[in-house]
Order: sequence, then C-alpha cells, then structure tokens
Amino acid sequence: MADQLGPLEFFNGGWIIGDPARDHLRFSPEGLVHWVNGAEQRVIPWGRILEWNLSVEPPRSSHSKGLRRTAAVLSLLGASFSPGLGQPASVGGTLRHPYESWSAEFTHHARKYRRHDIAVLWDFLSYIAESRKTARMGDPEWVAMAVAKLSRQPKGYFGSRKRAVQETVNSALLPPARDPAPSDPDGRR
Repeated sequence: MADQLGPLEFFNGGWIIGDPARDHLRFSPEGLVHWVNGAEQRVIPWGRILEWNLSVEPPRSSHSKGLRRTAAVLSLLGASFSPGLGQPASVGGTLRHPYESWSAEFTHHARKYRRHDIAVLWDFLSYIAESRKTARMGDPEWVAMAVAKLSRQPKGYFGSRKRAVQETVNSALLPPARDPAPSDPDGRR
C-alpha cells in the first residue's frame, strides 16, 4: 500500500494532510477535522464541501546561487526577502448550506513533496468534490486504494493526469463486491 501522496499520508489508522505532529487536517468518517496545536478546531461535514483546493509549494532550493544573489540585491535595495519561505500550506474551498468560503492551514512535513504528487492530489481532491463523493474520504480503506492507484501514475501531460484521476475515482466508486452471507451447518441462510 502506498502511504502518501504529496502532503496526504496514512497515519495512525487514518488519512491526514500535513505533519501529524503539528497542524494538520484529518479525514474522519464525520468529515474533515482541522487540528491546531494538538487540539481539534473544527469538523467540516463531508456533505458541506462543494469544492476544495490545495495550496502547497513544491520543494525548491533556497540555497541556489541565483536565489542568494537575488536576496542579496534585494536586501541592498532595502527589500525584505526570505528565500525558501512562501505562503503557508492550506486546504480551502467553498462550503454549502450555508455557502461560505473556508481555509485551513497545515504544517508542511519535513519531507519534500514531488510536484507531480501535489498536482495529482489537487486533481483528486477537485474531482472527488465535483463528483459529490467527498464522504468517501472518510473511509481509510477507500482512500488507501485510490492513493495506491494514483501514486503509481507516471508523470504525464495534464490531460492524462486528469484522466487517470477520473478513472481511479470512478472505478473506486463502484460498490465493493460483497460475499454472500455464510450458510449455517444445515445449509440455511
């Protein structure tokens, strides 16, 4: 089983976005739970999520010569510039009933996220909301299956990535085959 896709990772029996030791978002059966400083802040029921997006920066070298030179020139000009520091990572979007915008910051892991994984996760979150199946995100087994498929997707152009996400979500949305109820020793059900 793949246990991560960008900032999404399997931790302690469930799926989270962000560093589990710090601020993160946890996928629960009830909804998306925002944790800040070790305390639950808000639960957004799955049915309220109309659309969502992911804002996270891929790795970049804060020690490159060009970036150091740019920082030096900007500091000489009196500008404040912090190489390698960008916007905080967050998940946000639009909620329904009532309609409102929302955003929740999370702490970036110490590990780096591949650009491809961030793009695939963005497409996955967008498509799952568009298909109105966000409640599936509260099922750790379902998310594990989807992440396993999506993490194996080769890098490709935009259209093939979108198609891979749609195929994964649509194939995963089929109800699982159920085993028939076991018969009792007399052959009755």
